[in-house]
Amino acid sequence: METENKTNTKLNVADFLELRRYFQNGEYQKIDKWFEKNKVSGNPELEDCVNKKFGFLFVKTNKCFSKPYITYQNDERIKREIAILKNLSFESQIKFIFSLTNISSNHFKILKLTPENEKILKTDFYYEFIRLITEKFTTKNFKEIDEIQEKLSFNIMEQKIDTAVFCYDIKYKGPRLIIYRDVLGIKQPIFSPKCDIIFNYSEDKRKFLEKRNIALPTIEEADALYYEMKKVIFGYNKEKLEQSFKNYEIIKLSLDLENELHVKNNLKRKIKI
Repeated sequence: METENKTNTKLNVADFLELRRYFQNGEYQKIDKWFEKNKVSGNPELEDCVNKKFGFLFVKTNKCFSKPYITYQNDERIKREIAILKNLSFESQIKFIFSLTNISSNHFKILKLTPENEKILKTDFYYEFIRLITEKFTTKNFKEIDEIQEKLSFNIMEQKIDTAVFCYDIKYKGPRLIIYRDVLGIKQPIFSPKCDIIFNYSEDKRKFLEKRNIALPTIEEADALYYEMKKVIFGYNKEKLEQSFKNYEIIKLSLDLENELHVKNNLKRKIKI
């Protein structure tokens, strides 16, 4: 089926096969010229078609892959995806990004962000965005988080949603990172990416939050989250959940006590002086 744009230029299968060839060969200038020639940029219907065709031609069907496409390095893959991404308008860019299997901060660097577009990110694509940031925090990909944060005016680690992203049993199998997660419906916004530290505590994560003046979840906040999550998690997953919260409670109590003693000691020094 052909798609007609505002100037009656039609896109057919041959057009998209041409784009696929440029993509597979890493011919960036030709990709730009393809968008210009077909007047796709700024046309929501055609941009949406490119998004859908990208998933079909480049991701879902192995027969469409040439051997170089399968084997090229991750950074080269990102460059080729960005060559498509930069030619789309903001909403199409976001749809494109969240259709990808591996999302990098480099994808966010060329987003056409405005205050109004930030609102779109925080409404229509909020869950996908919070899930992405949570997974990067889970895997201690702090550099990626910082680079995404640089593009946005709101603190991405403290944004709350009414769904919990529970990441656990993180295992490495060669170069692949497998994350098993339960996605849970909660009645009120109660989960933020920093809450992963409750499930997967590490000093690296604590220091990351501390350095950025982001407070750890309080015991009360952790309890409220646990109360909601235990309603819908059962079996082995519930055991992992319970153990995570118990461990976090012990750690947080110890940190709070240490901080209290530190404050008292500083106060005593000032009094003596």
